[in-house]
Amino acid sequence: MKKVIAGILVVFSLVACANVNLEKGKKSRSMELVFILDRSGSMSGLEKDTIGGYNSMLKKQKEQKGEVFVTTVLFDDKYEMLYHHKPIEELSNMTEKEYFVRGSTALYDAIGKTIVAVNREQSVAEKKVDQVLFVITTDGMENASQEFTAKKVKDLIETQKKEKNGNFYF
Repeated sequence: MKKVIAGILVVFSLVACANVNLEKGKKSRSMELVFILDRSGSMSGLEKDTIGGYNSMLKKQKEQKGEVFVTTVLFDDKYEMLYHHKPIEELSNMTEKEYFVRGSTALYDAIGKTIVAVNREQSVAEKKVDQVLFVITTDGMENASQEFTAKKVKDLIETQKKEKNGNFYF
């Protein structure tokens, strides 16, 4: 039952924000779309849902107006930044070669490291975007973080929302 609920959340979180339209009035806007995808062992059985949801979101965002950059992070007890501030037009579909389950879950470390990396990127004037959207796909089981705590991540998220025009979808 838990995996079914997690599968529904994976698909919902990716599809729900797939219709983000960057156009406000007549002015095109820019956005950094940040995916943080859990690929720990507990996500076993959800690989196709996660890959399909990710690819669907990219496809729908490519059809929207505005400039979109993508950062994609895959994590378990290891952290891998697959793409960093890459124009969405340059991305191809994710496959099981990139996304496969393994290891334990360093959820807090993945979120914390990614927020720090995106903020560093956004501090460079020519890379600054109007909006940053974080899509975090996980079953929520934390068991391996070493650098970031729940409180530290919560504080980073609150700061991102208040001061840096960040939105989060879990």
